[in-house]
Amino acid sequence: MPLKNRELDDYYTAIFATCTSEGHKYLLELAQKMRQEYADITKLKTEADLAYAKGRLDILDWFINIKPVYEAAYEHIEAQEEAENA
Repeated sequence: MPLKNRELDDYYTAIFATCTSEGHKYLLELAQKMRQEYADITKLKTEADLAYAKGRLDILDWFINIKPVYEAAYEHIEAQEEAENA
């Protein structure tokens, strides 16, 4: 069911189309491989290296988990709209 706000609905439609594209699938696989490589902190020598690695992991985690986050947000908006209509 489309959202009441057309602009918001278009936004989520575009996000979901992107997340289901073949290109996104390849990028996700690459990000997951990179995350595995960067998760090994045994090679780091300084606190600065650790902070840098943590930043990389944070960004990769955001990208890897973006689809479920958007799905949850969309479902939340849908539930709010349904509650308003009840």
